[in-house]
Amino acid sequence: VPFYLDTVKIGALSKEVFPELKKYNKTFKRKLRPFSINSQRVTFSDYIDTFDKRSQVINDLLCYWRDNNTFNCLKGWRNEVFPVFDGNHEIAFRIERSGIALFGFRAYGCHINGYIEDPDTHEIKMWIAQRSLTKQTFPGKLDNIVAGGIAFPYNPTETAIKECLEEASMPNEISNQVVPCGAVTYISVERRGISADSQYVFDLKLPTSYQPKPNDNEVKGFYLMDFKEIIERLKNNEFKMNSGIVIIDFMIRHGILTHTMEENYLEILSNIHRPIPFPGP
Repeated sequence: VPFYLDTVKIGALSKEVFPELKKYNKTFKRKLRPFSINSQRVTFSDYIDTFDKRSQVINDLLCYWRDNNTFNCLKGWRNEVFPVFDGNHEIAFRIERSGIALFGFRAYGCHINGYIEDPDTHEIKMWIAQRSLTKQTFPGKLDNIVAGGIAFPYNPTETAIKECLEEASMPNEISNQVVPCGAVTYISVERRGISADSQYVFDLKLPTSYQPKPNDNEVKGFYLMDFKEIIERLKNNEFKMNSGIVIIDFMIRHGILTHTMEENYLEILSNIHRPIPFPGP
C-alpha cells in the first residue's frame, strides 16, 4: 500500500505492516488519529503538517511497535535517524533508521572501495572487511572496507570520512582522498519490509603498505583479496548484498567485469542502477 505525502508517493507498506498501522491508528480517537488510511493509500492526517509533527508521529509509532515487539527489525534500534524527502526534494521528516524499511522510504548509505594496485604488475586487489559475528545485521558477512548509513544531518562525503576512522582506524590524510564514483540503487523485499536504497560509491586507492585495523566492534577483520577470490566469494553469497553490488559496480567501471565475460551484463547494469519511484535529495 503506497504511503503519500500530500500528492506525492514517498514509500510503500508491505502486507505485514499495513494491518499493524491500521491497528495502531485505531488506538486514537477518530479526530486525533495521526494517519489517514484507506485500502488505496496511507498519508498523515491533515493536522500533522510540519517537520516536527511528522517526525514525532513516526517516532511514537515506532516506539510503540518496538515496545510491543511487533517487528523484529526494531530490536536493533539504532538511535540514528534518516531523512525522508518530499516532492520538492526538501526533508519532510526524520525516522529511526531501524524502522525505515517498514514504510519502504528511501534510505541512503555510502560504500568505499579500498584497493591497491601492484606497482609492477598493475594488478588491483581490494581490502575486504568481515562483519563482526555479533553485528545486528548480516553478522559475519563480507563487506567493503568501509560502509555506513548516511544519518541526518551528514552528507555522503562527511559520512565516508567519518566511517573510515570509526571502522578502519584510517587517518584523515588517507580518507580525504576518497573519489566519488556515482551511486548504485536497488529495491529489495526483505523480512523487515521494502528496502529502496541509494548507496553513494567512493573509490579509494590505498598505499600498498597500508593495513586497515578495526576500530570498533563492528568489524572482525580485514583481508586483502584478488578479484579471482572476490568473484568466487560473490558466487558463494558470502558478501552482504549491497556490498556485493558495489563491488560489481567497481569491477565494471575498472574493466574487471566486461560484456565479453558476462552474458547477463546489461541486466546486471540495469539491476544495480534501478530507478526508485520515491523522491530524494
